[in-house]
Amino acid sequence: MSYDIELYRKEVKEKAQAYDNALFWENEANILPFTPKHKELIHKWLLDEGYLVTNETDNEISYEHEADEAISATLTKRTLYLSTTSSDTFDLDMLASKLVLTGKFAKFNPQSDEWEGEDEE
Repeated sequence: MSYDIELYRKEVKEKAQAYDNALFWENEANILPFTPKHKELIHKWLLDEGYLVTNETDNEISYEHEADEAISATLTKRTLYLSTTSSDTFDLDMLASKLVLTGKFAKFNPQSDEWEGEDEE
């Protein structure tokens, strides 16, 4: 079983909460693409956190954590997918939360269907 976290532009969270419909995710136009600066920031952050590039195409970059093969990441034009097959999800959650603290991104947990910080708003 895997545990997954998704990161989007913060505007995607705002749109999703205003949309009030499960079909939000079905319309790709709702998921705003990362800007080149966003992608550069995420890529640098992943490398600084010990992730290694394992595959790169025009549409996505795949990463694996150098110290823990159970943790992987995939950066697409619209989403950063973080995943672990380990039962210890703390590190994955904390790594994603660091990016959220920049104020540019929002963390979505598809297991619980919740955004980070949603309860505080």
